Amino acid sequence: MNTKTSIQVLDWDTSFFGKKIGTYKNEIWNKKVCEALRGEMKKEAIECVYVKMRRENLSLQQSICGLGPIDSQVTYECDMKNWSSTGTPAEKFETSAQKSDLESLHALAKELSIASRFWIDEKFRSKAAEMYLIWIDKLVADPDASVLITRGDKGIISGFVTCRKKGKECHLDLIVVSGNHHGKGIGSQLMESFMNWTAENGIKKAVVVTQESNAPARRLYEKFGFKLKETTDIFHIWR
Repeated sequence: MNTKTSIQVLDWDTSFFGKKIGTYKNEIWNKKVCEALRGEMKKEAIECVYVKMRRENLSLQQSICGLGPIDSQVTYECDMKNWSSTGTPAEKFETSAQKSDLESLHALAKELSIASRFWIDEKFRSKAAEMYLIWIDKLVADPDASVLITRGDKGIISGFVTCRKKGKECHLDLIVVSGNHHGKGIGSQLMESFMNWTAENGIKKAVVVTQESNAPARRLYEKFGFKLKETTDIFHIWR
C-alpha cells in the first residue's frame, strides 16, 4: 500500500490563525498512513491538518489517527423547479448600512461562530468569532451574493440569511435568528426569502450544509423540500 502523503497548505488559514495549516485527502486510513502524515507534518512544520471524509468511506471506522471527528456535517440539496416565489420581497443588507445595523449583523454572526468546529476546537476558539465577522463582511461585499435580513422591535435586525451564487447553484452559507426572537417563525421567513431569491435569479438547485446534530435547522430545510445528499466527518489532526 502506498502511504506517501501530500498535504496541501492552506494559505488563508495559515495567515489568519498564525500557524501553518493544511488539508489532506485520503480514503484509506491505517497506522502507516497516520505515521506518514505526522512525519510530513513534523518535517514541514505544519501545526494542524484538516481531513474531511464522507461517512460511507469511514465504514465502521469511527476515528482517524486515534481521533474522533471534531464536527460532522450534512449537505442538503433542493430542486427549485417546483418553487413559486411568495410573500413580499426581503430587505437586502447594503454595504452603506448604518453603523447600528452593521453592529447587529456582526452580533448575529458571532452567535453562529459558537456552533462551528473552530469554536469546538479550543486551539482555534479565540479566533472563531473574528472568522465569522470576516465571512459575513465578504458576503455583504460579494456581487454574486446577497444578505437578506428581518427586523424586529425598534427596527433592529432580528435575523439574516445569505444567498451565494456558485455556478448553477445557490448556496446558503449562513442563517441565524437572534436568540430573543426564536419561536416567532423568523427562520421560515428567512428560508422563504432565500428560496425566492434563488428562484428569481434563475437558479435551479439550492445547497446548504449544517451540523449533523443541528436538528432544528435540518427540520427547517426539510420543510422547504431539501433532501439529504451526504454526511461528512471532519477531523483536526494536530502535530
